[in-house]
Amino acid sequence: MKGYYHGVAPWSQKLDLTIPFNDLEALRHTLEQHAGQLAGLIAQADMHGNLVDNALLACSDHYYGFSADQFARLGTRLTTGLVAAAHDEDFTLVSSGEPALFYLRLADDHSLMLHQEWVAECVQRGVFITSHHNHFINAALTETDVDMTIDIARHASFIVRKRHPLWS
Repeated sequence: MKGYYHGVAPWSQKLDLTIPFNDLEALRHTLEQHAGQLAGLIAQADMHGNLVDNALLACSDHYYGFSADQFARLGTRLTTGLVAAAHDEDFTLVSSGEPALFYLRLADDHSLMLHQEWVAECVQRGVFITSHHNHFINAALTETDVDMTIDIARHASFIVRKRHPLWS
């Protein structure tokens, strides 16, 4: 997939053919153009690259035998709360992708420096999030964890806004 992070394994870094995400016509063309020459196709139903908003995630809950409802409910509560916490300090936090696999970015910050500062404030207070990668919900996450995470994000937003009162 063009513009996509393929992993760190050496074999994944040497992909010769890339196709834009969600472009079935490009896929058909590539398969026709290289008929009989391809050993395999690595594909996935979601785009969750780095430094880009996520798009279209297919759930695998039926295959693995669990209900995605818990993840969707907690993930929605978490991402909605994080966005609201940032908004309280006049930041526009974007959460994209499915609630169980979401990407965060401050829309106000094209340099990513402010976003990294906000992430660092969260991490220093016990919330492990990353500044350049997706976030995953798991079955161990509780309502209490979500509440604590939102509170910490609200405090981090306050601190970053205090340091950068004119940034927007």
